[in-house]
Amino acid sequence: MEKKLVIVTGASGQLGKEIEYVTLSTIDSTSSEYEYVFLDHSKLDITDYHQSLMTIDEILKENGLKKPSFIVNCAAYTNVNGAESDVKNAMDINAHGSDNLAKLCSWYDSVLIHISTDYVYNGEKNTPYIASLDTPSPIGIYGMSKYLGERYIVGSGCKYLIFRTSWLYSTYGKNFVKNMVNKLFNEHMATVVCDQVGSPTYARDLAYFIVENIESGSLESFASGTYHFCNKGVASWFDLTTAIADIMSKYTNFPRPEVRSCYSREYPCVVKRPSYSVLDTEETFDIFDGYPKYWRDSLEQCIDLLAKEGYFSTEK
Repeated sequence: MEKKLVIVTGASGQLGKEIEYVTLSTIDSTSSEYEYVFLDHSKLDITDYHQSLMTIDEILKENGLKKPSFIVNCAAYTNVNGAESDVKNAMDINAHGSDNLAKLCSWYDSVLIHISTDYVYNGEKNTPYIASLDTPSPIGIYGMSKYLGERYIVGSGCKYLIFRTSWLYSTYGKNFVKNMVNKLFNEHMATVVCDQVGSPTYARDLAYFIVENIESGSLESFASGTYHFCNKGVASWFDLTTAIADIMSKYTNFPRPEVRSCYSREYPCVVKRPSYSVLDTEETFDIFDGYPKYWRDSLEQCIDLLAKEGYFSTEK
């Protein structure tokens, strides 16, 4: 059986790592129709169209194939604060890099699966954002760079599936959950804003969703569109940190860390963030395989894995 090719960019990031974990742990390579190739920035730089084209052509030649069936774009500039001063890099990666991949997918007749963000919205609603109804209006460079990337993809003529997600975290890479785990473990307290609300999302859940829907064989002929994926439920950063403290306390010998709340106006920050960025996923799960897990259940799963990795050892 000739394999179909799935190329994953940004493979060293938290979502790329989670997709690799899911493919290795759940897929029988002898029966799957798909071959997954994971490429980090050193192997495929999405900001360089010609280098990306040459890299993909070489992989196709090695596998005797004419095209990738999917390119899953996990490459992104994700430093929300840093984007305000590092505008060129944010735009090069999130906007122009996405444009390059869209052009490549159009050239190859491949499907681009692209990951975007809740930060494309301005946060002025108080009900969940619906992909088919609510028009993005980003309030920072990071959100603008991601939205421009979306617009380039939509305008390219390629087949695409854009999935906006929110507050992504994992045992891999740098993210809010790991930062708070380390802070609470070492300092036993944290002060966190309570007036910014969203849906914390475990990157492994998103990875399972992507892989399961690729493996189902239905995505290659699926109509292009933009959808939302996040874990079920709503939390503020304070709620999330409180849950982290509750869960990690079962792994430590000292009292539960203290979590204090504050308002965003009290917390110095170089960029305004959406005060409300909850994403409605009903359209997504009406169409695609899978279901949204409750955010706290997934958080507990992630922290349990961190515990197994020795995060709460005094010898760490």
